[in-house]
Amino acid sequence: MSSARSLYGLFAAVAAALFALFGTGCRHDAYNSDGEWVSVPITPLNIGPYLLPFGEGDVTTYGLATGVAVQNIDSYGIFVPVMGTSFIGRNYGMACSLVCLSEEFNGIAVGAIDYGNHNGISIFPIDFGSGTNGLSVEGITIGKGFNGIDFCLCNIYGTEGAGLQVIGLDFSTHDDSEITGCQIGGILTSAVRGAQIGAVTYNPKVGINRGRSFGKCLNLGVMNLDLTEGFQVGVVNNTSEGNPVQIGLFNTSFDGSPFQIGILNINPNGFLPIFPFFNYSVKKGAYEREQESAVGF
Repeated sequence: MSSARSLYGLFAAVAAALFALFGTGCRHDAYNSDGEWVSVPITPLNIGPYLLPFGEGDVTTYGLATGVAVQNIDSYGIFVPVMGTSFIGRNYGMACSLVCLSEEFNGIAVGAIDYGNHNGISIFPIDFGSGTNGLSVEGITIGKGFNGIDFCLCNIYGTEGAGLQVIGLDFSTHDDSEITGCQIGGILTSAVRGAQIGAVTYNPKVGINRGRSFGKCLNLGVMNLDLTEGFQVGVVNNTSEGNPVQIGLFNTSFDGSPFQIGILNINPNGFLPIFPFFNYSVKKGAYEREQESAVGF
């Protein structure tokens, strides 16, 4: 019994010393949200309904931070807030929250809703306008940015990234989403420079950017639609404007100037409007005419 009391007393003394040291007596200089150097306290533990420890809005945490919301200058450790995280400065470790709002987080971030910037791994069912350098996994994305690898079930609007994106359904439009690298999935509608592999690919660059292709691309799918420049390889290939190379069973062009190899090739600008096995354009399509007009030819 005496040994248990001694152990408890030792634990209480260490806890009190740590609280006194980190909670009241240990401070350092750091940048605040306005970019100014300020003297802030250091603490190993933040627990509260809204964490502005010791009456101050800036704090450095080494250890565990948990509560309804957390605000830190520099953070190192584990963060488990209920409503969200709002970090400013250097933040390293693991974050788990209902809503993640981080200026920059380095490590592993998981939760329900993400609206922050991450270096490392981020896993969220819903993603609003976040940016990730590393690996990201989402259910639904709106305005996502990534550099690295992105796994996504459904993209509604506005993805910009570089690397590999594996996605189920891409409901964005060509003017909303631009990806450099490779996009693999089911139905794909983003403008891609590189390779786009899916059941249905739709990769034009028209509308407000009409006549200016985002970049050449290889579209590999069952049905490839409206690629401006590059290669379409699939069962059915179509371009309304542009000059891609089409390789498939059925190749069609409305007002483009592609080179076609397939069972049946339809091209109003071809040497014949309909021809089996191959066809090529002898007249320029709208895309080429607009490009020449833009440069004054």
